[in-house]
Amino acid sequence: MGSSNAKSLRNFEIGVDHERMPEPIIRSLGILKKCDAKVIANRSTEILGHKRGGKFVHPNDHVNISQSSNDTFPTVMHIVAATEINPRLIPKLKQLHTSQLVNHSLKFQK
Repeated sequence: MGSSNAKSLRNFEIGVDHERMPEPIIRSLGILKKCDAKVIANRSTEILGHKRGGKFVHPNDHVNISQSSNDTFPTVMHIVAATEINPRLIPKLKQLHTSQLVNHSLKFQK
């Protein structure tokens, strides 16, 4: 697997600077993910009747199920995009489509 990734990097412009997410954001997302897993683990432990912080539910083993951010981050971004596109972007596009600007531009197409 590693050798095919290296070949791809040599042959294609993958991960060039303008496509990379800034490192501070990546680190911040990792910290948030770790914190969220700890909160969920603690609350799950309490719900199951154990003392908080007792590691009855482990943040990595039970909550994240040892998934890396490479697995979870793309899924989260798709969910965020869908939840923002439907209520915010699509209504604005419909508004733009029916606006005077679009009607005015049709005059120039004739």
